[in-house]
Amino acid sequence: MEEIGRFLSRNDIELECLEFGPPPDFENEKMDILFRSLQNNRTVRKLTFFGRRLTLGVIESNDSKSDLCRTTDAIMALICNTSTFESLYRSNHVLGMFDANDGRGCKIYEAPPFVKHALEINKNCDASTNQKLRTKLQSFYFREEYDLQPFLAMKSVCVPSILEMIANSTINAEGEEEDNLSGLYRFIRNWNFPDLLILRPQPRGIKNMRPQ
Repeated sequence: MEEIGRFLSRNDIELECLEFGPPPDFENEKMDILFRSLQNNRTVRKLTFFGRRLTLGVIESNDSKSDLCRTTDAIMALICNTSTFESLYRSNHVLGMFDANDGRGCKIYEAPPFVKHALEINKNCDASTNQKLRTKLQSFYFREEYDLQPFLAMKSVCVPSILEMIANSTINAEGEEEDNLSGLYRFIRNWNFPDLLILRPQPRGIKNMRPQ
């Protein structure tokens, strides 16, 4: 697996699909190597596992979690890691298909709706990496106690665009859109709003708004 990891980390490969059979010693440590190598890979679009059982304990292994929960955590940590803004930026934005079945077409892992949504974002070949990142930001990042620091350092003129992004709907665990008032409140509570309130429109913008 170390050799596969080094191979996938190379910048000159053009491999788009990876398929793995059910070797008896495909334990978490080797899966960890595989997923770390895919972190910076920019070509692999489909990952398939054939076997009776799939266990991915990649980030923080928790024995109380089921195999399916660990698998879900591992996939999201790879393609949509929202622990920090930097980790989301460095996530894999290419892998768009993940399949695990018993070799006869019967699935042994069914991705939850929110994982499918993240995979669909990656699957969109017409979108640039920045467009995919922006969609993930809006859909997954601004929830619970998200990391505010990268945004608090931005100039005040950027705040309206950030507020608009936060106010738009996010994706919940069921894959459904929902309002993000809590995320909006967290940002407003921590922003230095006196700076925002003294913003003035540019003179050129005012001129363009006047009736001709």
